[in-house]
Amino acid sequence: MRAQRESTNVRNRRKRGLLFGMVVCAMAGAAAAQAIEVPLTFEKLGEKEDGLRGWYYQGEEVTDGRLKLPSPNAYPSFFVLGGRQFYFAFDKANATDTFYSRLYFDANGNLDLTDDACIEAKEEPVNEYYAFLKFPPFDVEYQLQGQTLPYSVSIYIIKYLKQEQAPTTPKRPQFHLRNACVWTGSLDVNGTEYKIAFGDSNVDGNYGATITHRTDAPEYLVFEGDRVRVSRPGSAGTPYDSMFLSTNLFIGDNYYTVEVRTAERKAVLTPMAMPPVALKLEPEMYQVQLVSKDSKTGLCLFDPAGTVHIPPGTYYVASYVSSRTDEQGDRWVLVAHGDLKTAMLTAGGAEAAATAAELPVGPPYRALVVNEENQFKKIQVLDDDWRLLLSVKGRGDEVVGGILRVEGENTHYKLSKNRPNSPLEPEWKVVTEDGEVVASGVFEYG
Repeated sequence: MRAQRESTNVRNRRKRGLLFGMVVCAMAGAAAAQAIEVPLTFEKLGEKEDGLRGWYYQGEEVTDGRLKLPSPNAYPSFFVLGGRQFYFAFDKANATDTFYSRLYFDANGNLDLTDDACIEAKEEPVNEYYAFLKFPPFDVEYQLQGQTLPYSVSIYIIKYLKQEQAPTTPKRPQFHLRNACVWTGSLDVNGTEYKIAFGDSNVDGNYGATITHRTDAPEYLVFEGDRVRVSRPGSAGTPYDSMFLSTNLFIGDNYYTVEVRTAERKAVLTPMAMPPVALKLEPEMYQVQLVSKDSKTGLCLFDPAGTVHIPPGTYYVASYVSSRTDEQGDRWVLVAHGDLKTAMLTAGGAEAAATAAELPVGPPYRALVVNEENQFKKIQVLDDDWRLLLSVKGRGDEVVGGILRVEGENTHYKLSKNRPNSPLEPEWKVVTEDGEVVASGVFEYG
């Protein structure tokens, strides 16, 4: 009897083990079925400005003696896609120029730039101190995980208009590589179709670098990574409508982890359980980026509709974008960025468990004029000019980076002539205690 009972127990354990395994497999299958695969399509941006375009700085000179240059004045460099180096060289139109305005790209990969076409830059002034020399985008192909993929890249050189501001080593130009292409797709979220797009800010061809806090400048709050944008179809996009890519993506109050598989031309969004902490946002905010204090977790909040649920923790407010409509029906957007002085968000914890967390940034906004004495001295030595710096900050000491009209043409607000669809530059005066005006002028953007 004992032996029979043991045999029966063994059979029962085997049945329970088999049943448990079937349940686990079913759960795993259900989880896998929930993952959303978003096919991605390659799109070139041309010279159009877009929030998915990055500003990646590379300034390393090529020391490989095999590279044949178009002239003794040429400065060679390269960028890397999929492990392959793509070579190019800047050159001067005239030997006496103090700047580079020509580009030669090694299109055929033979390390000989003398048989490649000369690309001329287009100069675009930014302000009285510097301009961009912009080269039109050029197209390449590269290998990633055994797949051949297209790419388009453009290059901007900084040209200093006042010689005393130029670098001490003029032979080495300051330039930026900019992705001129994106991968786009669409997905359905609770019956609403959204468009999703990915930009390759660091120009390496992967599109999957998630947000990180740069540690080389600890006195600043500086983030880097590739870019992502989520938008409703038909909505008018703005240059601000993108964030640094994060593995944690919120669309409305739906929570996903996201993985970009560029070589497979798709993104995979996996639905996750709703996090426990409710976060209340200003109703005008339609895009918010949070980064945990330890910089290990980044959250991208798109179209949050007032309240979302996030994991507990302490977060930097990296950025947000708000939208408002004025009395004449024109729509405006405002983008703001956090710094080390910006209030942080604490979500969750024993004391806050019963109430929703509230984002500690947003209106009211105030204008500040920076007038530190050492800043004046520094600029006086540079160009013998007094200079006032105007900054606009929110209630959490976040810094407003831009205000832009994106829809309509009927606003009663005065607009800038130098920066279309931006508010008119305000005037300033410096007065003595007796009311005497000793200096006056107009602020400039940039």
